[in-house]
Amino acid sequence: MRATVLLPLLVLALAGCGQAPDETRLVLLDETARMSGALVQLEHWEGAPAFAVRLTPDDRPMLLTQTDARRLEVPAHTLAYVEGRDAQVRLLDLNLDMTRGAMVLTGSEGAARQVASVVDAEVTSLGDDRFQLKGEDLLDRSAFLDAPRGLREVRPLETTPETMQPLLGKERGSGLSLAWNEPGRADAVPIALVGVYTGPTTTVILDAEGGYTLTQECGEPLQGTVIRDGDRLVLMGEDHSPRALHLLDEGGVQFGTEQLQPLQEGKQ
Repeated sequence: MRATVLLPLLVLALAGCGQAPDETRLVLLDETARMSGALVQLEHWEGAPAFAVRLTPDDRPMLLTQTDARRLEVPAHTLAYVEGRDAQVRLLDLNLDMTRGAMVLTGSEGAARQVASVVDAEVTSLGDDRFQLKGEDLLDRSAFLDAPRGLREVRPLETTPETMQPLLGKERGSGLSLAWNEPGRADAVPIALVGVYTGPTTTVILDAEGGYTLTQECGEPLQGTVIRDGDRLVLMGEDHSPRALHLLDEGGVQFGTEQLQPLQEGKQ
């Protein structure tokens, strides 16, 4: 089933315009990665801050290590979390995979409270020099913040860490590496997933040739290649940053905060 065949369903699925989608993209290095020499490089800046790096829609970040340089493909509404001596990368959805209003700091209590005062957050001691901060969009609002003396590390508060898989390097199991920007394959999307998925403001068409058409908020359709990565589909396109669809048990997909359900042909 090709996208061109499904376009009439796309027209039926679009019901109006609302607020713009969340395009937040962040990169965060853990302490070990930073101490091992990992850097994030943008067009006019490079560094290894303790706090997150906020990306603009046009940023194409590179991850530099002591041994190589890799392009980071960070979907919208996602944190690219770089960990360990080998600078392994995991992509965390800002709402599904982590608590957006919290982060964990490692360091002195004074440093934690200083950060909390800047970002207007509550502080809770977790023991072993670890402190949890609660507030609004903390990783995003603290991006590029200067680390106070005594702060060693900033970590996201993950909600389902057992489901996370490294996404940097060569293929691991059935997953595909996003960092190598590999081209999609014709069999990247199982035939059972081919179809139209609709929600209040978003419609996605997945075709049998590994492509997609994405329409949001009555905007121009975006097209590209679909890459399967475990329980998520990554939409790769030349004219926009990658976007992730999370597969749901009941047959739909999660796109950011929006659930999209399969649209049956012949039904409106």
